[in-house]
Amino acid sequence: MAKTNQNQDPQQKEAFERIERKVEILEKWANEGIPFVLVQGNKQVDDKGKYVLEFFPTSPTGLRNWNGKQNSKEVVKQYDIPPYTTSAKSLDAIPTSLKLKIYGDKNKLNLWERLKFKAKLQANTKEKNALQELEEELKISKANHQGLAYELIELRVTNKHLEEENCTLENQIESVRLSIKSQLDLKKKQLKQSDLKSKQLSIENTKLKKLLDEHGIDYENADERTSIIDFPGK
Repeated sequence: MAKTNQNQDPQQKEAFERIERKVEILEKWANEGIPFVLVQGNKQVDDKGKYVLEFFPTSPTGLRNWNGKQNSKEVVKQYDIPPYTTSAKSLDAIPTSLKLKIYGDKNKLNLWERLKFKAKLQANTKEKNALQELEEELKISKANHQGLAYELIELRVTNKHLEEENCTLENQIESVRLSIKSQLDLKKKQLKQSDLKSKQLSIENTKLKKLLDEHGIDYENADERTSIIDFPGK
């Protein structure tokens, strides 16, 4: 499953999971084969003599609106097709790795091309010899393996970016931690100095009270008249 942000909106997260599940199903069909429409266990043929396949989306809009109602109940149950549609906004916001699976790039066929190619091979009712079947399977295998290789590269690049982001965040956290520690140390130093000053003032106050007592001066009513200290200009 694609990784999603832990703080992500629950509805968006659910939408991403629906899209990812649909893509997983279609990837399986593109690789292993699209289910045939069966009636009493028999494959059905259209008026052109082609095998009829179960419905599969062939565009982004089709992927969003695909909810299994276009498929048989057996196929919906077998592949657990999500029963809800998805908004265009949610599809646009899916992770890059999931977009690559859907849209492909210059080195990888998109999901619709792969499905159409697979459907074209399956719909043909003409008998194929062993060599033709092997050639077709080889074409599909090459396309899938090339796509997986580029998908792996994309995932590695994404992982590297995530590691770099994680390293940056760790450095920022360490910087904040050191800043907080520095501020706390400064506060502790200031509190210690304040406590020391308070003790010194308390000692001076005690000495002053003792001096006043020795001279019989009530320190509660002490003023310049009763002071034993010579004030300038007096």
